[in-house]
Amino acid sequence: MEPQLTDEQKEALREQGTPVRIEDSETHKVYFLIDDAFHRRAVEALERRDTDRALKAGLKDLEAGRVLSFRDVDARIRRSLGLPARA
Repeated sequence: MEPQLTDEQKEALREQGTPVRIEDSETHKVYFLIDDAFHRRAVEALERRDTDRALKAGLKDLEAGRVLSFRDVDARIRRSLGLPARA
């Protein structure tokens, strides 16, 4: 099932742009109607935020000395994948 926009929703999108706030009259839950471009921008912003957080956490680990050598990381990966150790 793919729901279709009502005429009222289309009009709200034309007048307001996105997002359009919609409240369910029975449950009073609130939803937002957004277009694909808005959704893509929001997802990209969240991905950038998550990447920034991960980089900052990694830099803090580096500054605190919580690091592994390439040799240790390589050995762990090889063991987890069942690959032979490097000579």
